[in-house]
Amino acid sequence: MSIENDLDYLIGYEAKRRKHPLLPELIDRKLELENKIIENTKNKQTEMARKQYHKSTAIAAALMEVKNGCKMQ
Repeated sequence: MSIENDLDYLIGYEAKRRKHPLLPELIDRKLELENKIIENTKNKQTEMARKQYHKSTAIAAALMEVKNGCKMQ
């Protein structure tokens, strides 16, 4: 899996490097936005909507891994 957005990559990298105090809130906000995109594109039939759904699902899964990693440290 690859994340195409540089910001998403940097958030994950920053979480592993050092825990910034605002990182959990940033991750929660990004997850909230991705979940809204997932809801809006869930049953759409267009190719663009399907691509966005799969991309947002992958990003949300990656952010959940980072979020769970932050809690463990």
